[in-house]
Amino acid sequence: MLQRSLLKVIKQIKIKPKFRKEVKCYIRSLAPYKGGEWSSINTNLMKEFKSTLKKQLLQYQENECAYCGLKLGETGKTEIEHIAPKGGKNDPKYVQYMFTTCNLVLACNLCNSPLKKGTKNTINNFDENNKNYRKNDFNIYHPYFDNPNDHFEFGYGIDQIIIRGKSDKGQHSIEMFDLDSEAQCTARAKKSLYEGMIINPEIEDYLKSVMEYKKW
Repeated sequence: MLQRSLLKVIKQIKIKPKFRKEVKCYIRSLAPYKGGEWSSINTNLMKEFKSTLKKQLLQYQENECAYCGLKLGETGKTEIEHIAPKGGKNDPKYVQYMFTTCNLVLACNLCNSPLKKGTKNTINNFDENNKNYRKNDFNIYHPYFDNPNDHFEFGYGIDQIIIRGKSDKGQHSIEMFDLDSEAQCTARAKKSLYEGMIINPEIEDYLKSVMEYKKW
């Protein structure tokens, strides 16, 4: 049986990053975005936007991936991720949200890889006339807007912390990011034991052996 109350593996981001007025005005001046601006523009103000964003998100996300909840930097480079994909110059996606704060999170290299999320569509029945980002119907768990407890539940297996979806969004996220893989389940147990999150003596013995050998 899954025990939802004991674990907070995936956490909601409750604070949006903030920027200097000059930086915000500069970003607005680049509109309308056509695709490719994120990578091709390398001005000082653009660098400040990205560095400020990353610094604040590291704090607000507690140095954890927005999608899988594991520590950033352990599986590769930490990346600024667009929840609604921006695409590129030759294959633009939701370019109007390229610099929307609530569309930007930090993700681990595995979750943001082409084999998982990449540029996959994350919005159902997109309306190009919709000017309100929040009104979009996202088909995956949204780290800013959604309470993870509404979409996921976690429980203990042997040497693992397993995950199940409680909603279509939750299940789609699990499938997209492979959150129920053996590697993910084992890594969650290692993280919980290491950080001292698990205080129930009845399950602690299950987790101790995880530290022995299993790695990504």
